[in-house]
Amino acid sequence: MATAPYFIDEDLFVGSITLDFGKEGFDDDFAAEFEEEILQMLLGYDVYKALIADLDAANDPTTDKYTYLVDGIAAGWTDDSGYLRQLKGIKVMLAYLFYARYVEDRATNYTTIGVVELQSENATQNYFGRNKKLVRAWNKGLTYYRELINYISYIEGNTPDTYENWYYKELEDENTFGV
Repeated sequence: MATAPYFIDEDLFVGSITLDFGKEGFDDDFAAEFEEEILQMLLGYDVYKALIADLDAANDPTTDKYTYLVDGIAAGWTDDSGYLRQLKGIKVMLAYLFYARYVEDRATNYTTIGVVELQSENATQNYFGRNKKLVRAWNKGLTYYRELINYISYIEGNTPDTYENWYYKELEDENTFGV
């Protein structure tokens, strides 16, 4: 069996979710903990364990049912109503959600002796505490999270026991006001 983190690695963070891991480097422990938390919320414990057991040494699923979840379906999939739906997959979803959590966890205005008061002569300080990019990344990750829920629900409705004992926890959208 492969080791955690299974799907999150530095190569995922390009474009609008580029992360600079700096001198500390990529934090495997933080990534593994986050990945396990989100995947158990999406899949439930039983399906999560089944997915991890299905991985080969390179962290690639060996069966189609898990390959579709992890890598998505590039051409999309068609539901019962004939509607073509997108499925980006677990890797893309995790990248966006991890970006938001990582930035939120690492960004701080605290020093070892107190709170920093930023000063600027020609700009207004953002007192809301969260930047728009972080919130957009989280909400985009939630869009992919919900796509996966829709896909699994469809498969379970048409091919029972494909993802046996599957359940999920709904995650909430964020906004720039932090409420």
